[in-house]
Amino acid sequence: MIRVSTVVRFVLAPGSGVSRPKSRRSTLRPQVALLFFLLVLSALLLLVLSCKDGLRPEDLGVVPDIGYVLLGTNAQGYDEYLWLADSAVMIEIPAGWFTRGSNDDRDEQPVREIYLDEFLLDKYEVTNRRYKKYCDATGTAYPPDPSFPGMPNYFTSYPDYPVVMVSWNDAKAYCDWADKRFPTEAEWERAARGTDEREFPWGNSQPDGTRCNIWENDDGYDYTSPVGNYPAGVSPCGGLDMAGNVWEWVNDWYAADYYGQSPAHNPPGPSSGSRRVVRGGSWGSNAWDARCARRCGYVPSFRGWSFGFRCSARP
Repeated sequence: MIRVSTVVRFVLAPGSGVSRPKSRRSTLRPQVALLFFLLVLSALLLLVLSCKDGLRPEDLGVVPDIGYVLLGTNAQGYDEYLWLADSAVMIEIPAGWFTRGSNDDRDEQPVREIYLDEFLLDKYEVTNRRYKKYCDATGTAYPPDPSFPGMPNYFTSYPDYPVVMVSWNDAKAYCDWADKRFPTEAEWERAARGTDEREFPWGNSQPDGTRCNIWENDDGYDYTSPVGNYPAGVSPCGGLDMAGNVWEWVNDWYAADYYGQSPAHNPPGPSSGSRRVVRGGSWGSNAWDARCARRCGYVPSFRGWSFGFRCSARP
């Protein structure tokens, strides 16, 4: 490959023994600038075409220095990125305070202000498509079929639906493969409810069929639905399906009394336990389970037809 700097030195190299009129030198300068501009433009065009045709940057000898690229700013005002390892859209949540918990259930108390460092969170729940990419790359067995009536071969036939029948352990292996992690329980709640103590991701009004997929709603689906299917239920940061569709595993061990003893800055959850926290409710849940503050715990090996996950990462 000829570098741009090499081309420029060749054109301008002095001492060649060739005598050039003064006027000739003055006319060469704009030609050199034009040549440099065209070379740079060609390189950018090749990079754009590589993305359009599905090629990787590595195919052109360009290796990204980072694992994600900026896509733009969403309608809620948050930056979104493409995470290259698993082709996931991730939202950047800025550092700051939010109100965690509620007075609706004992394990959601006390209500208090929590500070979190900046983090990234998947905009959507992990889909069958993305989880299949991981399975095929690592030789991991496909999840068991949930046997939803009328939805045969769920994992391979419904690529844009959330993956189910994955345990906490299964999901953790995916996060590791993608160079990501689970969100903490506090991070998940911050992304779901924002900073205004709302009850649901969209506000304080009760769920309906335009906002989320739960069993009480006439939402058009008996079981899971395609991810991102309810834009009216978007969270303050732009996260979708943070109420309903599938329960989402998070990093923390479950302890009913943890809120009363957790630190106010970046709470990591209990150091040990027997159950991991799930959040958000599912297609089989009622409105109570779909609340942003709702907490439940299940053994990490449990696989259920209403259990999935989304990932987090540090920017």
